[in-house]
Amino acid sequence: MAETIETFIKQVKGTSSELGELLQTNKFEEAFDASQRLNNLLKSEQFDELTGKQIKESGLEDIQSELKKYWWANKEMRRFQGILRGRGKALSELAN
Repeated sequence: MAETIETFIKQVKGTSSELGELLQTNKFEEAFDASQRLNNLLKSEQFDELTGKQIKESGLEDIQSELKKYWWANKEMRRFQGILRGRGKALSELAN
């Protein structure tokens, strides 16, 4: 069981690392996919089997917190992209 827990924690940390690297290289669509995978891991039965101590000591609690911040920022980014698309459409129509 300890091996399974260790493997799971490594998988979560690996996905978190991948998400961080994708965000740093402005690959936002790929980062969104990685964030969904990470979210699924953090909501899985394997995660539920961890104790609070294991979650805290392994840093998974901090990863959860950062993922929540990512989701908020991603939502805001997409909202502003929509606003900019709307402005682009308006400018195009005004030019014609």
